[in-house]
Amino acid sequence: MTRRAPFVYQIVVMSSEWSHALVAALLLISKTIKKMSEWLYNGSPISDEQIPKEAMGFVYKITRISDGKIYFGKKLFWFSKTSMKTVVLKSGVKKKKKVKTLVPSDWRSYWSSSPELLKDVELLGEDAFIREILCLCPSKGTLSYHELKYQMDHRVLESGDKSYNGILHVRIHWSHLKPLLEPLPKQTQET
Repeated sequence: MTRRAPFVYQIVVMSSEWSHALVAALLLISKTIKKMSEWLYNGSPISDEQIPKEAMGFVYKITRISDGKIYFGKKLFWFSKTSMKTVVLKSGVKKKKKVKTLVPSDWRSYWSSSPELLKDVELLGEDAFIREILCLCPSKGTLSYHELKYQMDHRVLESGDKSYNGILHVRIHWSHLKPLLEPLPKQTQET
């Protein structure tokens, strides 16, 4: 598979009429983003310091640069791994105990669960897409809710060939969304 030049360089080569300041800005951006396929958060590559410890995962959007075809999904930062540990009780009896630990997920290299999108990534190359983190979520419930909200707001099932999303499947209980349901603090009016 042949690798394409990053999108930013393609723009610079294709449009020679741009001002020197704009070209310099694009080159600066291209040096900041090591690869176009990196996850972007608030417009720049995400660093580990930007991820709060409370964040369970994120909702993301992947956009094909050539025509704007999009995909919305969710991904966990951490997986829960259960293992068995042998514990010796005070009586000397050995007992097996389940221990849950958090292990990092493959989120940095993750692309999608969409077979169509994965096929296009393989065919066009990773640099033909932009991966953006839209929001960080503290629980699986809020993660599912926000993913569905973005999908519905962008009407992905109604947009035909403009979206990779083909199926929306979610199961959320209202109790998972308590942080979203709490009333906002009242604003005081200054007279």
